[in-house]
Amino acid sequence: LCHDLSVMGYVVASVDYRVGMTGFPFPGPDSTDATESVLRATHDAKAAVRFFRKDVVTNNNSYRIDTNNIYFAGVSAGGFMALNVAYLNQISEFPSWADTTGQYGVGGGVEGNSGNAGYSSKVKAVLNLCGALGDTAWINPGEAPACLLHGNADATVPYGSAIITLLGVYPLLQVDGSSSVAARLNQLGIENCFETYEGQDHV
Repeated sequence: LCHDLSVMGYVVASVDYRVGMTGFPFPGPDSTDATESVLRATHDAKAAVRFFRKDVVTNNNSYRIDTNNIYFAGVSAGGFMALNVAYLNQISEFPSWADTTGQYGVGGGVEGNSGNAGYSSKVKAVLNLCGALGDTAWINPGEAPACLLHGNADATVPYGSAIITLLGVYPLLQVDGSSSVAARLNQLGIENCFETYEGQDHV
């Protein structure tokens, strides 16, 4: 995908990010582990966006990007990241059970401490394939448009609002999949496209 997009003239980056949960495999992850894991990944995603804005200022825009047209796309866990980059903007929105001050690697509010501080992590729009958001209430009027693609038989990440389960064994937390996100975007009048893959499983 990166190659195909770059041939069309886009600057494309495949973002590395932290993965894993502190309780996996023993004694088993829970909602806290899962929530903190998503926050770490979101911090790294936002730092990647900031990297390009910093490069414009400090390195004479070596990638020749248009900072008004930065998009974030992701599949599965990357879809979670894309939606969080767009809609998790206030630490008050984040679940109260997650330790955002004492737990290693999750400090720094919603922007985090992953680098390139002082630059905006705002994106023009996001593309989510088979990801989900912690709560559609985080989406507010005037926020970024989204393109959402999801199979309605997804057994890994819920198509609508449901409990996500890791490996079919560990129930983690309630999330809002693409169908629920699209409904919220429509309610708020935020531009979006939503494509359901009938009868299709994850990705």
